[in-house]
Amino acid sequence: VAKIGRKQSHRFKQDNRMKALTGACLKMINDFDAQHLANTAWAYATIDTEAPALFNAIAADAALTKLDGFNPQNLANTAWAFATASVEAPDLFNAIAAAALTKLDGFNPQNLANTAWAF
Repeated sequence: VAKIGRKQSHRFKQDNRMKALTGACLKMINDFDAQHLANTAWAYATIDTEAPALFNAIAADAALTKLDGFNPQNLANTAWAFATASVEAPDLFNAIAAAALTKLDGFNPQNLANTAWAF
């Protein structure tokens, strides 16, 4: 999905295949692990596709049940994706902040920069 990039994303905003992909993600969201959640959010933000139900599901699933399993890159990518997509998710950002504090030793400079930028 993300290989499309923002320059070509207009082609997919109303595409039935994109709607089908989003629907499939929503059906499977409870089975996604930390990397799946982070990568999905990152991909949708990268192609600038509005998918509020998907972002809401990711936020709810991540913030409520799986954030402990997120590594620093997952935390950074998720924060970056939600900020880039302009999705307000204060509970998720509060949870990311708390999780990041416990994992700061594992953050590399890019993780730190992306997380800081997102906030």
